[in-house]
Amino acid sequence: MVHVAKYLGGADTEASESELEAVMEVLQPGWRAKVVARRFRPSLTVSAGLPRAANGGLSGRPSVEVPHVDGLYRVGDWVGAEGMLADASLASAEAVEQALVQRTATSQRSAAGA
Repeated sequence: MVHVAKYLGGADTEASESELEAVMEVLQPGWRAKVVARRFRPSLTVSAGLPRAANGGLSGRPSVEVPHVDGLYRVGDWVGAEGMLADASLASAEAVEQALVQRTATSQRSAAGA
């Protein structure tokens, strides 16, 4: 996955897909031939929530498990006690995978003993 973004603000308020494509041409010539799927999201809202000591630092972020909905999990750069940005996204995805494997193993043990 490749993500190209430009944060708008101040005098620069125009979102331009062609500008982002030009950046990709410089960084990855020939990228268009490799595209499987793409999205241009000019109105995407971004959250800049940094872990703060007052909130428990990284461990103050929500866990991957949604406590009040059994079997629902979260993944993202704002989830879990490990990493920032892409590292946190991948770490939370791995934690969900481990939770699902554990859940499956537990379910199979219960069914076998029934």
